[in-house]
Amino acid sequence: MSPYDSISSTPKVPRVLALGGCLWLMSGCPSDPEPGSSESGQGSSTSEAATEGADTSTGGGEGSGSGGAADTSTGGVPGCHELTSSCSERHSTFGCGLASPCASLEVEDPSLNDFGMGPITFVNADAATCIAQSLRDGEPGLHRILVEPGQQYSRRHELELLSDGSIITRSEVFDDKCIDYLERWEQLRPPAHFEGCLAEATDEAVLACLLDAGDDAQCIEAAAVCP
Repeated sequence: MSPYDSISSTPKVPRVLALGGCLWLMSGCPSDPEPGSSESGQGSSTSEAATEGADTSTGGGEGSGSGGAADTSTGGVPGCHELTSSCSERHSTFGCGLASPCASLEVEDPSLNDFGMGPITFVNADAATCIAQSLRDGEPGLHRILVEPGQQYSRRHELELLSDGSIITRSEVFDDKCIDYLERWEQLRPPAHFEGCLAEATDEAVLACLLDAGDDAQCIEAAAVCP
Protein backbone atom coordinates (compact mmCIF):
# COMPACT_ATOMS: atom_id res chain seq x y z
CA MET A 1 0.00 0.00 0.00
CA SER A 2 1.35 3.36 -0.97
CA PRO A 3 1.63 6.25 1.50
CA TYR A 4 -0.96 7.90 -0.70
CA ASP A 5 -3.47 5.25 0.29
CA SER A 6 -3.69 6.95 3.69
CA ILE A 7 -4.16 10.40 2.20
CA SER A 8 -7.60 11.45 1.01
CA SER A 9 -8.15 13.60 -2.06
CA THR A 10 -9.00 17.31 -1.80
CA PRO A 11 -11.13 19.26 -4.31
CA LYS A 12 -7.94 20.80 -5.71
CA VAL A 13 -6.48 17.42 -6.71
CA PRO A 14 -8.55 15.38 -9.20
CA ARG A 15 -6.08 12.46 -9.43
CA VAL A 16 -2.72 11.07 -8.17
CA LEU A 17 -1.36 13.07 -6.38
CA ALA A 18 -4.60 12.13 -6.79
CA LEU A 19 -3.24 9.25 -5.18
CA GLY A 20 -2.73 12.17 -2.67
CA GLY A 21 -4.42 15.03 -0.78
CA CYS A 22 -4.83 15.66 2.95
CA LEU A 23 -4.13 12.79 5.39
CA TRP A 24 -6.97 10.31 5.94
CA LEU A 25 -7.57 11.29 9.54
CA MET A 26 -7.21 15.03 9.13
CA SER A 27 -9.97 17.53 9.66
CA GLY A 28 -10.24 20.77 7.66
CA CYS A 29 -7.44 23.29 7.95
CA PRO A 30 -7.81 26.70 9.58
CA SER A 31 -8.09 29.62 7.20
CA ASP A 32 -4.95 31.39 8.37
CA PRO A 33 -2.76 29.00 10.44
CA GLU A 34 0.60 29.62 11.97
CA PRO A 35 3.42 27.76 10.21
CA GLY A 36 4.12 24.24 11.50
CA SER A 37 7.49 22.78 12.22
CA SER A 38 9.01 19.35 12.74
CA GLU A 39 11.90 18.62 15.05
CA SER A 40 14.00 15.51 15.60
CA GLY A 41 16.77 14.38 17.95
CA GLN A 42 20.17 14.72 16.31
CA GLY A 43 20.12 16.58 13.03
CA SER A 44 16.75 18.28 13.20
CA SER A 45 14.41 18.84 10.28
CA THR A 46 11.96 21.71 9.94
CA SER A 47 8.83 22.23 7.88
CA GLU A 48 7.38 25.71 7.48
CA ALA A 49 4.09 26.25 5.67
CA ALA A 50 5.66 29.25 3.98
CA THR A 51 8.23 27.04 2.23
CA GLU A 52 5.44 25.45 0.16
CA GLY A 53 7.41 22.31 -0.64
CA ALA A 54 10.97 23.63 -0.36
CA ASP A 55 13.64 20.99 0.27
CA THR A 56 14.38 21.75 3.93
CA SER A 57 14.44 18.36 5.63
CA THR A 58 17.63 16.50 6.49
CA GLY A 59 15.95 13.17 7.00
CA GLY A 60 15.95 13.62 10.75
CA GLY A 61 18.44 12.39 13.30
CA GLU A 62 18.74 9.47 15.68
CA GLY A 63 15.68 9.07 17.85
CA SER A 64 12.64 11.30 17.79
CA GLY A 65 12.13 14.75 19.27
CA SER A 66 9.05 16.30 20.78
CA GLY A 67 7.42 18.82 18.51
CA GLY A 68 4.48 19.87 20.64
CA ALA A 69 0.81 19.11 19.93
CA ALA A 70 1.04 16.36 17.34
CA ASP A 71 -1.29 13.46 16.60
CA THR A 72 0.77 10.26 16.92
CA SER A 73 -2.00 7.80 16.10
CA THR A 74 -0.99 4.25 15.22
CA GLY A 75 -3.78 4.01 12.68
CA GLY A 76 -5.44 1.20 14.61
CA VAL A 77 -2.39 -1.11 14.50
CA PRO A 78 -1.07 -1.48 18.07
CA GLY A 79 2.66 -0.92 18.40
CA CYS A 80 3.26 0.23 14.83
CA HIS A 81 5.31 3.38 14.36
CA GLU A 82 3.10 5.98 12.71
CA LEU A 83 3.18 9.75 13.19
CA THR A 84 0.65 12.17 11.76
CA SER A 85 -0.06 15.88 12.06
CA SER A 86 -2.60 18.21 10.48
CA CYS A 87 -2.12 21.62 8.90
CA SER A 88 -0.25 23.96 11.27
CA GLU A 89 0.35 21.42 14.06
CA ARG A 90 3.92 20.90 15.14
CA HIS A 91 5.12 17.32 14.79
CA SER A 92 7.96 15.02 15.75
CA THR A 93 9.99 13.07 13.21
CA PHE A 94 12.19 9.99 13.39
CA GLY A 95 15.19 9.64 11.09
CA CYS A 96 18.78 8.46 11.05
CA GLY A 97 20.44 11.23 9.02
CA LEU A 98 21.66 8.97 6.21
CA ALA A 99 23.32 10.30 3.07
CA SER A 100 21.46 10.39 -0.26
CA PRO A 101 22.92 8.01 -2.87
CA CYS A 102 20.70 9.49 -5.60
CA ALA A 103 19.60 12.95 -6.67
CA SER A 104 16.18 14.13 -5.53
CA LEU A 105 13.49 13.09 -8.02
CA GLU A 106 11.49 16.08 -9.27
CA VAL A 107 7.98 15.47 -10.54
CA GLU A 108 5.58 17.64 -12.53
CA ASP A 109 1.86 17.08 -11.90
CA PRO A 110 -0.35 19.48 -13.90
CA SER A 111 -3.39 18.63 -11.77
CA LEU A 112 -1.98 20.35 -8.69
CA ASN A 113 -1.36 23.92 -9.84
CA ASP A 114 -2.38 24.19 -13.51
CA PHE A 115 -5.74 22.37 -13.19
CA GLY A 116 -4.65 20.41 -16.25
CA MET A 117 -5.13 16.77 -17.07
CA GLY A 118 -1.74 16.20 -18.68
CA PRO A 119 0.39 13.25 -17.60
CA ILE A 120 2.58 13.19 -14.54
CA THR A 121 6.18 13.43 -15.74
CA PHE A 122 9.66 13.28 -14.24
CA VAL A 123 11.99 16.25 -14.66
CA ASN A 124 15.00 13.97 -14.09
CA ALA A 125 14.02 10.38 -14.88
CA ASP A 126 17.55 9.14 -14.14
CA ALA A 127 16.90 9.88 -10.46
CA ALA A 128 13.87 7.57 -10.46
CA THR A 129 15.99 4.78 -11.94
CA CYS A 130 18.70 5.37 -9.35
CA ILE A 131 16.20 5.29 -6.48
CA ALA A 132 14.56 2.07 -7.70
CA GLN A 133 17.93 0.36 -8.17
CA SER A 134 19.22 1.51 -4.79
CA LEU A 135 16.12 0.24 -2.98
CA ARG A 136 16.23 -3.01 -4.95
CA ASP A 137 19.84 -3.55 -3.88
CA GLY A 138 19.08 -2.73 -0.24
CA GLU A 139 21.54 0.16 -0.11
CA PRO A 140 20.99 2.26 3.04
CA GLY A 141 20.30 5.90 2.29
CA LEU A 142 17.77 8.72 2.09
CA HIS A 143 15.75 9.34 -1.09
CA ARG A 144 13.64 12.43 -1.78
CA ILE A 145 10.74 12.79 -4.21
CA LEU A 146 9.53 16.36 -4.79
CA VAL A 147 6.23 16.89 -6.61
CA GLU A 148 5.73 20.44 -7.90
CA PRO A 149 8.44 21.78 -5.52
CA GLY A 150 8.09 25.42 -4.52
CA GLN A 151 4.53 25.70 -5.81
CA GLN A 152 1.41 26.63 -3.85
CA TYR A 153 0.24 23.01 -3.98
CA SER A 154 3.01 20.44 -3.74
CA ARG A 155 3.94 17.06 -2.30
CA ARG A 156 7.19 15.93 -0.70
CA HIS A 157 8.21 12.36 0.09
CA GLU A 158 11.24 10.83 1.78
CA LEU A 159 12.22 7.16 1.77
CA GLU A 160 14.98 6.41 4.29
CA LEU A 161 16.26 2.83 4.02
CA LEU A 162 18.07 1.73 7.19
CA SER A 163 20.88 -0.81 7.56
CA ASP A 164 18.55 -3.46 9.03
CA GLY A 165 16.34 -3.50 5.93
CA SER A 166 13.56 -1.38 7.38
CA ILE A 167 12.38 1.85 5.77
CA ILE A 168 10.99 5.10 7.16
CA THR A 169 8.56 6.77 4.76
CA ARG A 170 7.55 10.40 5.23
CA SER A 171 4.96 12.35 3.24
CA GLU A 172 4.17 16.05 3.43
CA VAL A 173 1.15 17.51 1.65
CA PHE A 174 1.50 21.26 1.07
CA ASP A 175 -1.88 22.82 0.26
CA ASP A 176 -1.59 26.60 0.32
CA LYS A 177 -0.84 27.43 3.98
CA CYS A 178 -1.44 23.92 5.34
CA ILE A 179 1.04 21.08 5.73
CA ASP A 180 -0.27 17.59 6.51
CA TYR A 181 2.30 14.97 7.55
CA LEU A 182 2.44 11.18 7.64
CA GLU A 183 5.39 9.05 8.77
CA ARG A 184 5.62 5.25 8.89
CA TRP A 185 8.33 2.71 9.71
CA GLU A 186 8.00 -0.61 7.90
CA GLN A 187 9.97 -3.44 6.34
CA LEU A 188 11.25 -2.80 2.83
CA ARG A 189 9.45 -4.68 0.08
CA PRO A 190 11.45 -7.46 -1.67
CA PRO A 191 13.77 -6.74 -4.64
CA ALA A 192 11.17 -8.01 -7.12
CA HIS A 193 8.93 -5.06 -6.25
CA PHE A 194 11.57 -2.59 -7.38
CA GLU A 195 12.32 -4.58 -10.52
CA GLY A 196 8.66 -4.02 -11.24
CA CYS A 197 9.10 -0.28 -10.71
CA LEU A 198 11.89 -0.24 -13.30
CA ALA A 199 9.63 -2.05 -15.78
CA GLU A 200 6.65 0.31 -15.47
CA ALA A 201 5.67 2.07 -18.69
CA THR A 202 4.68 5.51 -17.36
CA ASP A 203 6.19 7.99 -14.92
CA GLU A 204 2.97 7.98 -12.92
CA ALA A 205 3.17 4.20 -12.46
CA VAL A 206 6.85 4.39 -11.48
CA LEU A 207 6.02 7.08 -8.92
CA ALA A 208 3.23 5.01 -7.36
CA CYS A 209 5.54 1.99 -7.23
CA LEU A 210 8.35 3.88 -5.50
CA LEU A 211 5.97 5.36 -2.93
CA ASP A 212 4.85 1.80 -2.13
CA ALA A 213 8.38 0.89 -0.96
CA GLY A 214 7.33 -0.10 2.57
CA ASP A 215 5.27 -3.19 3.38
CA ASP A 216 2.44 -1.95 5.61
CA ALA A 217 1.74 -5.56 6.65
CA GLN A 218 5.16 -5.61 8.33
CA CYS A 219 5.27 -2.47 10.42
CA ILE A 220 8.05 -1.89 12.94
CA GLU A 221 7.03 -2.10 16.59
CA ALA A 222 10.44 -1.34 18.13
CA ALA A 223 11.38 1.89 19.90
CA ALA A 224 12.42 4.67 17.54
CA VAL A 225 16.16 4.03 17.69
CA CYS A 226 18.44 3.84 14.65
CA PRO A 227 20.01 0.40 13.99
